[in-house]
Amino acid sequence: MLLLDAFLERNEKLKPFKKKIFISYDFLTTQVFVGKRGLERLDFFVEILTKVGAEVTLDTSLNNAFPIEEFYQLNNKTYSNKLLNYIEPDISCLRSRKLVESYIGKSDLFIGYELSQSTRNYFDHLGLRYIDIWLSPLRFGKDIFFSFYSNNTAIQSKLISYQIENDVLIHEANILSAYCEHFKKSHLTLVNNSALLIGQLFVDKACQDGDRFLTLLDFPLELQKLSASYNKLYLLKHPLMSENDFRKIVDGLNNLGLENVEYLQNENVYQLLSMKQIDVVVALSSSVLKEARFFGKKSIYLFRPTLNQNYIDIYKEFFTSTFWKDILSIDDKKKSWEYLNFDNFLRLKFDAFYAYKLFSQELVSTSSLRHKNIVYNSLVQIGQNLECLSIRNKIVLYGVGSIGRLLFPYLKPQIRGVIDKELSLDYEGVPVLEPADLIDGDVVLISAFKYTHEITLQLKNSKLQLEIVPLY
Repeated sequence: MLLLDAFLERNEKLKPFKKKIFISYDFLTTQVFVGKRGLERLDFFVEILTKVGAEVTLDTSLNNAFPIEEFYQLNNKTYSNKLLNYIEPDISCLRSRKLVESYIGKSDLFIGYELSQSTRNYFDHLGLRYIDIWLSPLRFGKDIFFSFYSNNTAIQSKLISYQIENDVLIHEANILSAYCEHFKKSHLTLVNNSALLIGQLFVDKACQDGDRFLTLLDFPLELQKLSASYNKLYLLKHPLMSENDFRKIVDGLNNLGLENVEYLQNENVYQLLSMKQIDVVVALSSSVLKEARFFGKKSIYLFRPTLNQNYIDIYKEFFTSTFWKDILSIDDKKKSWEYLNFDNFLRLKFDAFYAYKLFSQELVSTSSLRHKNIVYNSLVQIGQNLECLSIRNKIVLYGVGSIGRLLFPYLKPQIRGVIDKELSLDYEGVPVLEPADLIDGDVVLISAFKYTHEITLQLKNSKLQLEIVPLY
């Protein structure tokens, strides 16, 4: 582990690579189940780095969890186990420093996945040499890719040389715009001199300001100025935002007295970016703001970019041995090679199509069919066990999404409660519970698609005797 004196010397020439790399998530701010599951998709980095001679640890084992509660206590904070937490660690606290150093081990390089600014600052003070990797905000090309940043100037200077050229991105945006115009034209009729407001989720690392999350409603003066400057403000709902949360934004904007706002749902952002009536794109920190300039639109950040200008957008080079041997100064004369990949490789691996799904329906359909088969088989299994479940203890339905709502009427006589963060008080006459309300003997039916894995692991690690039935 490098200490502070070594950190002060990090601008010198990179020392010979010692081949020990620790790959992890932002374990100081992110819930363990969410963070470790996200890392599973980076398994190809382990294969690549191992092949170039590195000793790599991918931090996915739940048996090796960072002692987060102890770390927060040492920094006079209470850990709340939210999806995203906030802490600015006390750099003078040696005990909390030791926890981080012990967890990472004697690694020569830390590769982090989507580290928060506060975590990066803390690692800087520790003198930890790291590379931070995020999904790039630019998602309209032939595949999604990554943005890289290193606090070591030797590594950073080499990363810069791999940055994707703007001309390539402009070309990709032009192709998409032309395709929208000729084959996927929007049904909307927009007003000239308009602004597009991009909605963001209420819990979004990109909108985190200290220990709170900002929304559009935190910028009333800016919105009023926009309303006065443009003929129309089109607010596009985030596809994952709940109707309840969206209603809060709508009500808040109505209370500001903005009379030229029109609300859009289920519209494709690339179609909107391709329309000449849109002059400017506005958001707190959405990735669309960075994409917009390649479509010839102005961008206004109400808050700040998710990634600062030091992050380098790199397309496919990270699949090659040449890339890693170069940035890590590995002296290896062996023939260069490339990890097998193809267009949409990462889209499929991450199941992250975003608005691009409009242009890759065959891929989305394949992914969706695989998912539907899994769900179908799960439902068949549940159907076969309904009679068995009805004579056991009461059921707790964890998640009232589309599948949960489908099953609810048939299981209602056996359901003693539901757990869903979007609900309060009761649902169709059934009490809404918290995970802390579970008791020994409960049959927990998990229909929360996005976090099934995390919920299952969390329940298995509880001290309760539960029968856990995940649908996915």
